[in-house]
Amino acid sequence: MEDLTSQTKILSVLAKAYGGLTAREICKIADSNINIARTVLQQMANRGEIEPIKMGPGVKNLYMHKKIENEGDIKIIVIGKWLSGDKSNLMNDLENSNEILDELDYKLFQCVGLINFYDLRKICGIHRFRTAEKINKIGVQRQKHIKWVEELKEGLKSSKAEMWSTAIVYFDKDEIEYVKLRDYEDREIGVLIINYDGHVYDADKPGWILDGQQRMWALEHIAVNSNKPESLELIGPITIAIGEFDSKDETEKIDFIRRTFAITNSTQNLPQNFRNELMATLTESSQEMLTKKDKKKTLVASIVEQLNIGDDSPFNSLIDMLNPGLPRKQGEKISNGAMNYIIRELLNYEAFNKEDLPIPKTDKRFKFNIELIKDYFNAIKCVFSEEWQKPTEESRIRSRLVLTSFASLISKILHISIALNPDRKQRFKIIIQELLKISEDERTNFDRNSTLLSYLKNNQADIRNLTEEITKIYTQNSQFIPEELKINEIVREWEKLL
Repeated sequence: MEDLTSQTKILSVLAKAYGGLTAREICKIADSNINIARTVLQQMANRGEIEPIKMGPGVKNLYMHKKIENEGDIKIIVIGKWLSGDKSNLMNDLENSNEILDELDYKLFQCVGLINFYDLRKICGIHRFRTAEKINKIGVQRQKHIKWVEELKEGLKSSKAEMWSTAIVYFDKDEIEYVKLRDYEDREIGVLIINYDGHVYDADKPGWILDGQQRMWALEHIAVNSNKPESLELIGPITIAIGEFDSKDETEKIDFIRRTFAITNSTQNLPQNFRNELMATLTESSQEMLTKKDKKKTLVASIVEQLNIGDDSPFNSLIDMLNPGLPRKQGEKISNGAMNYIIRELLNYEAFNKEDLPIPKTDKRFKFNIELIKDYFNAIKCVFSEEWQKPTEESRIRSRLVLTSFASLISKILHISIALNPDRKQRFKIIIQELLKISEDERTNFDRNSTLLSYLKNNQADIRNLTEEITKIYTQNSQFIPEELKINEIVREWEKLL
């Protein structure tokens, strides 16, 4: 009975999929035991009820539903232009066309249109080189990046999701039907009609995805997990090339496809912190469409901005907001990249409110995060006041190395119950008390000649080593109880900032 139930679940999952799925992916969707599923999958494959795609040694095998003939048509209104002839003629039509077009005799229709991206998975192979019999690696398909796909799924499954970035697709002229509607200046408007079967190998689908494979994997997973995948809709732009090459020799076509893929996938990313700052300026509703990873980056960027401008912030005007990366040489200011790194480390502490992202600046959780960070680093600034005031060339306490080590230390010296205490003064006093246990030790100083910082730079291994050393000092001095008078003196300095 268990096998029959598992078989029904597996068939239900595969019936909704337009790409091959691994046994583990099927199990996750069908909520089935992996060992039972693998047995049932093998039995169903032996009976010819499903089709396995053998990927070779060391590669995960994929499974597909049996082929369904003539499932339907997809129609796309497009505007484009026919290009034909040899290279000299093409150069009159396209600037820089020599970057993607070779000296060939052919016809090529380049056009743009709008499509429901959930339909795109039906007509274009995500991994075009995967066939029933072999793997024909032609070098134009990205491998599936699991983590990347998971992040995309998080954003695309939102009810507010939008698709603005285009997918780039190629069709052979004889694989589709094109009906011209009318001329438009030196271009024309028409309708593409693409026929598709329900479950065929990627290599047998009419279209090639040359840019957008990871988005298609994400949408495929969203659809397969949906109760009604046919009702899903995400309209977005698509760039299409329809080629008519010599059918006797496909070398020229493959060369065109490879070159187009190589060029469209060579775009450089924006500097990471520049992108994060940009996302931090978005409205709350816009931030909801971001992936979970980007939402956290946005929170970090917003916190860094507030720390740089806050009057009561220990980092007021100390952050170099123009420096996007981690500096090779520490200047008087702390780089934006270093602060992002430090805040990310701090947010690993359980007491921070960072769930249910995004967190707009008006949210009380954002205020809590800012207060806790300010209190913690104000305490460090007050306890190590002489070191903090020195130029960087004399003291490294404001370097990424030291600040990140203190950020990693927060869970050791601050209990969650204290962190969550609404009484900030009481919380601040406890932080001071704990930090004094470190500052009173003769081994703790941040001068250029400090033995604690000897030979240390700013890489992750050095941060880990320094954190361990400071933790040892704190642990060894755990019985030390600082004078209340000294604590109150520092608290009074802190209160002046508020």
